[in-house]
Amino acid sequence: MAFRLQASLPSDTAPAAYQSLVAALREAGTLGSAVAVLSWDQETMMPARGAELRA
Repeated sequence: MAFRLQASLPSDTAPAAYQSLVAALREAGTLGSAVAVLSWDQETMMPARGAELRA
């Protein structure tokens, strides 16, 4: 038996909620990309003892 989750949002609220979700996911993706670049930089380019200055 399959269950379907049905949210009871007013029809005028759903688009705003969706836009908020899209914005939050976009920000999370951007932050994830920044973390990836900083991690790569730390592993490949950062001089010894450079982490002290970054912290």
